[in-house]
Amino acid sequence: MMNPSKDYYHILGITRSAEPKDIRKAFRKLAMQYHPDKLEALSASVSKDTFLEIQEAYQVLIDPKNKAAYDYARYLQNPMRKQEPQIHSIEDIVAFSKKIRVSVTNSDPFRTDRDILFFEISSFLSDRNIAILKTESNESINYSIVQNILSAAELLPLFMAEQIITRLEFFFGHQPEIQKNIRIFQTESKRRNYWNRYKVVIAAAVAILFCLSLYLSGRQ
Repeated sequence: MMNPSKDYYHILGITRSAEPKDIRKAFRKLAMQYHPDKLEALSASVSKDTFLEIQEAYQVLIDPKNKAAYDYARYLQNPMRKQEPQIHSIEDIVAFSKKIRVSVTNSDPFRTDRDILFFEISSFLSDRNIAILKTESNESINYSIVQNILSAAELLPLFMAEQIITRLEFFFGHQPEIQKNIRIFQTESKRRNYWNRYKVVIAAAVAILFCLSLYLSGRQ
């Protein structure tokens, strides 16, 4: 069972950006080291507890859904997050959406933690916050908030961005201007995703064609 109070990454000696192959490698190494059958009888009880923790960490982190749930639970427990001002009004919601956008705008895109950003936006789009917005149902305010969120979400990979899009459409899709901007954002997210996926192949193809053209022109 998942326990967000435990640091599974620390237990396995890996970083949060570790890929499945790295998780498996770390688990195999530690499993060999701490398996009760490998150690002396006197330390068997200690090694058994350690081995069970290693197993628990591995079973959570190797499964993408369990890992995402664990990371989100850890995010919610973050003491820094609990110190943030609570949202109680529409003004608070507008201010917080601006804070997310400005934070992303001023950050280094290569150093931004996408998971944390996704969790932050997801928490912001909670049922409670949306219920506060619905008390006034101001289209202008809704438009401003959605624009702030879409701007911040530009750094998210497609599978995360689409979850945010689904959430926004559910609550604000009835407003034509917002729906239009959500669709534009979705199209741009897909375009960025395809470019990031195939840019190495495209660059290699261009380089090959360039070299080939130089070779052919040299023979003429």
